[in-house]
Amino acid sequence: HLENMMRLSEMLMNEELVEELLEAKSKEDLLAIDKKYLEN
Repeated sequence: HLENMMRLSEMLMNEELVEELLEAKSKEDLLAIDKKYLEN
């Protein structure tokens, strides 16, 4: 749980990521964001 909270905190500090999340309109948009920022 703590690891997830830390990861969420790091994500929300990324202004570019947050902006893209706010502009996402579809599941495909979210998947593209996931691929761009979160897949390791």
